[in-house]
Amino acid sequence: AEREERLRKVLQARALKTVPSLAVDWKELLVTAIRKSGNDLDEANERHRDALTEQATALENITTRRLSVLIGQAGTGKTSIVGALVECAPLIQEGVLLLAPTGKARVRLSGATGAEAMTVAQFLYKLGRYDGARQRPLFDTELTETKKFNGAKTVVIDEASMLTMDMLQAILEGLD
Repeated sequence: AEREERLRKVLQARALKTVPSLAVDWKELLVTAIRKSGNDLDEANERHRDALTEQATALENITTRRLSVLIGQAGTGKTSIVGALVECAPLIQEGVLLLAPTGKARVRLSGATGAEAMTVAQFLYKLGRYDGARQRPLFDTELTETKKFNGAKTVVIDEASMLTMDMLQAILEGLD
């Protein structure tokens, strides 16, 4: 119950916190990401243009909050949006960390974005925050020495709905 309450407070505070716009051309970055992933974009097609506009708006919205959740059905362009994030120079300079709950999701995320991704377990293990024998995260209260990750200001968790509350809590505790 204590972890759940801490997690609620942290997530709520981050969701309410705004950050300045990056002032980038999200449509251009989306087109680059889509083409880089081997997909076609028919700019003469009204549906494609509308989707591009919606995705650019989504990118502006998610990059102006400390916490954002991107949801959508298969084929709605979620992966293209993440691809545009990893093409964004200001974000790259500050670092982008891509995480996935499973090895299969990690491989798919890396392949779709052309960027390196880690499983949540790999990320936590590197920080000394994962018990490989028991396959569970370790929390600040269980650690004698806490390591924090400060190599990226932007963290993307693909398939986040697959995370347990404990995994999400351990990730947040591991971020600086």
